[in-house]
Amino acid sequence: MLSPIELNLFPSCPNCLSWSADGELAIGAGEYVHILTPRNIKIEKDNDENNVPKIEPTEKTPATEQWNITRFRVNVFTNQEWPTIFPQNRNDFSIGVEQSMSTVAALAWSPPGLSKHRCCTLAVLTTNLLLSFYEPLGPQGKWVRVAIVNHSLDRYFSGIIPEFALRFKKSNIRSFTWFSAFKVPDVQRSGSSIHNPYSVPSPATRWGIHLLAVANDDNDVLMLETNRMQRGLDMLGSYSIEVSSVISLCEQEGSYPMMQPTSLFAAAVKSRSKVSSISCGPWSPQSNTAEGTYSRTAAVATTYGTQLKVMKFHVKFTTEEQSSHKLEYSLVEYPVAASVQKYREYNFTGPLQWLYTDDSQTVCLAAGVFGGLVTIFFSKAAYDGRYTTSSDFQVSEQFFGETEQGEPGHWEPIYAMTTALNEKTCTRTLHVGTKGGYVSTRLFPNSSDKPHSHIPSWAKKLEDIREGFDLDHDLGGLAIARIWGLASYHGLVAAAATMHPGDMIEYRTAMNERCSLIFSSGNLDDDEPGHPTFPKTIVDRSPSFLRQKREAIYGLILTAAQPDDLSKDIWSQRLIYSASCCAVVDGENKELLPLAQRALQQLADITGADLREEISKCIGDTESNNIQPKSTAQLSGPGGYIFEKCEICDTGISWSSAQEALCETGHLFVRCGLTFLCIHEPGISKFCSVCNTEYLNEDLLRTAEDERGSGLGGIFEMVLEAFDTCVYCGGKYRS
Repeated sequence: MLSPIELNLFPSCPNCLSWSADGELAIGAGEYVHILTPRNIKIEKDNDENNVPKIEPTEKTPATEQWNITRFRVNVFTNQEWPTIFPQNRNDFSIGVEQSMSTVAALAWSPPGLSKHRCCTLAVLTTNLLLSFYEPLGPQGKWVRVAIVNHSLDRYFSGIIPEFALRFKKSNIRSFTWFSAFKVPDVQRSGSSIHNPYSVPSPATRWGIHLLAVANDDNDVLMLETNRMQRGLDMLGSYSIEVSSVISLCEQEGSYPMMQPTSLFAAAVKSRSKVSSISCGPWSPQSNTAEGTYSRTAAVATTYGTQLKVMKFHVKFTTEEQSSHKLEYSLVEYPVAASVQKYREYNFTGPLQWLYTDDSQTVCLAAGVFGGLVTIFFSKAAYDGRYTTSSDFQVSEQFFGETEQGEPGHWEPIYAMTTALNEKTCTRTLHVGTKGGYVSTRLFPNSSDKPHSHIPSWAKKLEDIREGFDLDHDLGGLAIARIWGLASYHGLVAAAATMHPGDMIEYRTAMNERCSLIFSSGNLDDDEPGHPTFPKTIVDRSPSFLRQKREAIYGLILTAAQPDDLSKDIWSQRLIYSASCCAVVDGENKELLPLAQRALQQLADITGADLREEISKCIGDTESNNIQPKSTAQLSGPGGYIFEKCEICDTGISWSSAQEALCETGHLFVRCGLTFLCIHEPGISKFCSVCNTEYLNEDLLRTAEDERGSGLGGIFEMVLEAFDTCVYCGGKYRS
């Protein structure tokens, strides 16, 4: 049960909340970012035939005990990360940026799959205009900075702009947003007529390509392709960030259309116009121009000055030989932006939020304006850039608290905006909150195209907290609730709010800073009273299900084993031997035994190891499938390094199970859930965060092999890449 929680912090920016796909909630508060991870989870096993554990949150738990709360500083930089810059000319240098406290200005989680263990990367923009990536490091989960995006911009512009001052200005970042993951087609499966039942799609197909949109201090919008490259314990410099496309907004007119264009004031304001908000729409498939070529288009909306600018980002995916691919990017001004002038009448202030569903025929853009909200509806043709008629493009407006005279009653800017997806009805609900505490919701798709009159339960809970604050401080009903952030996760909505007096000057110390987090259902149709819960996760631990998952692992290993991969690769030899033994001991698919026999024969020819017992069991000459421990002569003889040996008593280890290992003297060890190798020490493991299955930590293995001047090998790396999450439940790993 997610009860409201009160934290000792004060938000420092609009949209201060961001909820990752892994369930981690980030809050930007001054010099710190607070990370909340749900904690109170208990596993209860049903007494049924399948023995299925159910993971559910515990009930009647204090709010502060429902989360693991940690925080880290974001305003501490080394001289290499943020070098000292001497004053430049006034057009390219801002003393305010240099003297800022580098507090949090914006933050957002990436789509899953970019960070280590395929988790989400946290991007944090600070007031010194640096955009940093953060990841947890080590068993304690210490959050560290792993990349600075500004360095990639500086490298890109260094070959174009020789002047340091202008290049420094173009390297500063004003706003950013993540694209939804661009998932490429499965080239291996679609391009081959022979289907391997044990093949696994590539990471680009499962997780997609991660793209980032940023706006710099010179009003350039840049698209960046991000990849995590480093695979060791050292996380610094572990990201590859490359600029793919750039478009400049400086030459476009109409950033402040309400002023006289030829006046000195207009010229001064134009030079200070900045991109304050940026948002990326969904990917729209395009018709394929040739065989093996796939195209996708996404819209990018920005608020430049007081106007809304829309651009089209086009990606073309081309398959090449040996299952490789090539990506081509282009960023151009949206055709709709030049064809329709109606939305130019509004004073856009941001933020921006796209609303869409998979089966809807329209895409909606919600944009904050002065005193209200404007929603722009794109038909599929208009969104794809094939704008034809005015009926493909519609604009509706909503002024907050409109009075009888037609004037807005709430002038505060929008500080929070998010959408919640209802998977049952395939609808999205837009939640909006202002700095003055005004709340608005909208349902998409909605035939009436009017704001929904229903008040979400998080707004009702916020009103209860405001009334309590008013009574505690005897404010006579003049207490004000300021909404700082809204975030959604699997149909849940979290709201961050602070309480203030409305008729006096407020003074508070850091000790008295309080921020309330409120949770509720984000869907208006099933918005019930009470506290919401996290979605239930069911993990199947039945023996048949686990055996099926293990078969998928060693089936892939045995089908991919080739003699060339085994000649000099020690770790791949050990992996193929363990997979062959697992097929003999644990497998029920007799079709894999010839593959195991072939792999064992290749190992015997290459290493000289005595594998007659294993080969005979593949043929079926013996009644028992158990493989006896190797003798001392076999362990020290040719190819003995592929056999498992007890680290305690130096005796051989038998093969009787794919989950446990037992030596001759009775020492019991657990086997890795992926490689089936014996784990002799607890410090070399990683675990699934859901089902707690134990795995070998490949980072420690890579570090040890790098010191010896070798690596883990092609097949070993292939298996680690194919099964980068828990094989048995799909959970993320934790070190």
